[in-house]
Amino acid sequence: MDLVDRYVQFIQQHSKATVLIVLLLIGVVGYGVTMTDGGFVIAGFDSDSPEADAAAYIDDNFDTGDETVTTLVVIRDQSGSDRAVTKDALLESLELQQAIRENETIAPTLSEGSPSFGLANIVGFVSLADADGPPPSDPTLEDQIQAIENQSESRIAEIVSDLTEDGDQDILGFFPSTFDPDTGAAEAQLLIVTHDRGEPSADELPSELVAAQVAINELASSGDSEFDRFAFGPGIVDELAGQATGESFALIGPIALVLVLVLLTIAYRDIIDITLGLGGIVLVLAWMGGFVGWLNIEFTQILIAVPFLLIGLSIDYALHVVMRYREEREKPGADVTRATVLGLTGVVVAIGATTITTTIGFFSNLTSDVGSISDFGLLSGLGIIAAFVIFGALLPAVKYEIELFLEARGIDRQKSAFGTGGLAAKLLGVGAVGAKRAPVVIVAIVLLVSLAGVYGAVNVETSIDQNDFIPEDRPAWMDSVPEPFRPGEYKIKEHAIYLDTVFGGANEESAIDILIRGDVTDEATISGVAAATETASEQDVTFIFANGNAAVETPIDVIASIAEENETVETQFEASDTTDDGVPDTDIGQLFDTAFAADEEAMAAVVARDGAGGYEALRLDITVRGDASGAAVLTQMRSVAAVADEPSQVAAIATGPLIIVELVQESVLETLVTTFALTLVLVGVFLSLLFGRRHGSYSLGAVTMLPVLFALSWILGTMYLIGIPYNSETAIITGIAIGIGVDFAIHITERFVQERPTAVDAIGALDATVKGTGGALLASAVTTVAGFGILALTLVPSLQRFGIVTGLTIAFAWVASVLVLPSLLLLWDRYLADQAIAH
Repeated sequence: MDLVDRYVQFIQQHSKATVLIVLLLIGVVGYGVTMTDGGFVIAGFDSDSPEADAAAYIDDNFDTGDETVTTLVVIRDQSGSDRAVTKDALLESLELQQAIRENETIAPTLSEGSPSFGLANIVGFVSLADADGPPPSDPTLEDQIQAIENQSESRIAEIVSDLTEDGDQDILGFFPSTFDPDTGAAEAQLLIVTHDRGEPSADELPSELVAAQVAINELASSGDSEFDRFAFGPGIVDELAGQATGESFALIGPIALVLVLVLLTIAYRDIIDITLGLGGIVLVLAWMGGFVGWLNIEFTQILIAVPFLLIGLSIDYALHVVMRYREEREKPGADVTRATVLGLTGVVVAIGATTITTTIGFFSNLTSDVGSISDFGLLSGLGIIAAFVIFGALLPAVKYEIELFLEARGIDRQKSAFGTGGLAAKLLGVGAVGAKRAPVVIVAIVLLVSLAGVYGAVNVETSIDQNDFIPEDRPAWMDSVPEPFRPGEYKIKEHAIYLDTVFGGANEESAIDILIRGDVTDEATISGVAAATETASEQDVTFIFANGNAAVETPIDVIASIAEENETVETQFEASDTTDDGVPDTDIGQLFDTAFAADEEAMAAVVARDGAGGYEALRLDITVRGDASGAAVLTQMRSVAAVADEPSQVAAIATGPLIIVELVQESVLETLVTTFALTLVLVGVFLSLLFGRRHGSYSLGAVTMLPVLFALSWILGTMYLIGIPYNSETAIITGIAIGIGVDFAIHITERFVQERPTAVDAIGALDATVKGTGGALLASAVTTVAGFGILALTLVPSLQRFGIVTGLTIAFAWVASVLVLPSLLLLWDRYLADQAIAH
């Protein structure tokens, strides 16, 4: 009697003890749920790169305004007249500012001084200067409104034109990149509202600040206005994204639940088995929650994939256990005990091997230096072990007791296994028929398709578009959904894209810094800054203002701006620029001293002092296009830094949120790809040893792995075709391809080897395999594809990708295992099988 037989006999002979032991384990592990905070946090990808160190240095040594949070308000003319900087539009901006400053929710969060500022304010100041009499020393919004009301449209247009000609970046930022200085046509104007952050180091925004940003958006979008107005900020994104996600699940959640229940009802056709299967899923998820609590794991967006993976495997495990029991129960002379023993014996090796192989795969993520990825691997592996305990021990024991109890009372419990008859049987027989008629042709076609998939995998996009995590507006078909379930209208993604393309970015992530450290007062350093500025202006990713100037600010620009208002700085600037080319070439330290004395706040944003009164670093601030890819930004900004790095006395490096995210993305993706490759090797070795030990054929492990590789190439090729990027998010999702794919393939191979000795030939064994085990796989695949695929109907693109990729992954795994693997097994039987196994 081998280990499997002893295990199965223990479950059958000590079923009550098995139930008690497993329930006690569930209680102990599940208690960890009480230790969780029940919250959800955004995964943080730690980085110890030089770029991350440079960003930290900038935060510590430059005045970058991290203590504030901004809300961007856009006022745009969608009538086609491009009147967004006319007198009426400017007055509307000032009136909206009044409403913002007077609002009880918003006012307490606003920064001191001028918490709201836009193009209208600048025009208002100029208009006050035009008026008769001295302007107020501290003009109010009402003063600015009155001054603009007194101006003519032609004078307003003249003021606006003069502002663009001056080329001041602080002013140009309020204009759309599409602004035409010759005609004064502008499709929009930008208003910035500044809030006190509270605790600058806090990862999350205070709730009152989130509420304030949402209130600004409500003020902007409400009221009677001829202009379209909207606000954008991190608090608005978080709040509305949460609402959109909740409304999406409120709509599709019941649909998915009903759909899964209907499909399970079709497969099981028995309320008891349905209840046992669903109850097992609940226990597995409770066990997973317990692990989260005991191990103090923060539940991040990456870990969302874990419960979906466990639900899919749980449905699969339950179907195999129940359907194999039914197959044995239908045989002549089989009673409950015999059916339980033979059924569990026939399936426990397959689900046990699946548990080991998938656990190996996910535990390999523990080698990752990224905590979120390590947590993902650990929780997935532990959850899969829990699924085996629940469905490989508890479910058979409970079902055994229930079947004995009911049949002892004369209740007939014999039910056919799904897939042994009807349309399902015909569909499942396709694999065996194809293997019988043309196995070589099928394998050849699959190899060609898989090679095409590999081509797609090599060329698939690997970057992350941050806008893909922002909810989209609901599609037209949702307009017919009854009101209680109809999601609201969300234009957050549309607004983010608009800000990216028209104003250079929706948030601070569009800012790139070139940090220069060393002897920054040397004339060669300043010459390098000028050269780097010119290089930055030539890059495709650099945002270009309406007047054609690049959005690049350097210490030279800041000093020149201060010089326009301060004669002492102007005199020193002219003395330091002996060649009169706008680039200081002598007495740089003295120029910095003079500029700091005139405007310390402005200089502190671009020049860092050392502890001895000297200067140790410079900062170039570059705004890149919000729609530029992270890879392009990284490459082009590094080329800019390389120019600034040429002087031997300094070291320059490009940094910023986009660059750091791209570098972490590359690192995480590389880790995941390496892990998956290692997993495939380890799983292949394990299966070879398993089948070699049990059936004397080590080659059978490699044959079983081939469908997994096929399915993996198909999903990556499909992602390339439909434009879904392969990044750290989707790499984790495609990890399910290994887990589910190995599971499906092992079930088919193990069943074939069991059927082969008693079958007339290999075709007979394949036919029995696909109609028995294949039926459970079909029910599992259809149920999980339907359940996950419906996520494609949500308003959140990341959830849409999750549903599409997961659904396709499971579908491809089923096709590879049920329709392709039979041909591989037939060829193996002909040329590689040990004759004792084959006959």
